[in-house]
Amino acid sequence: KVEEDQSPPSFEAFVDEYLVEDADEAVPKDDVFGLYNDWAEAHGIDDPLNKSWFTRKLNTHIKVDSTKKRIDGEPVPHYTGVRIRSEEDFQP
Repeated sequence: KVEEDQSPPSFEAFVDEYLVEDADEAVPKDDVFGLYNDWAEAHGIDDPLNKSWFTRKLNTHIKVDSTKKRIDGEPVPHYTGVRIRSEEDFQP
């Protein structure tokens, strides 16, 4: 019987599973950060990164920039150069 590794998955695992590098895309920062927090909680990560560390760490895996885009007239912080992986990305 193989002993299960109980250590939580790496940040890189989150990036690989949920994000796709895409120069033409932008995604609201809160959407990505919320996804990360849900993922961390699901994997029993007790001390998830805060938002500024999250951005730094993200940049070591995917080159993202920041911009503000208007949504319903309000400026909303976005990451550019990345998108959230969609169901279609999993199709062979």
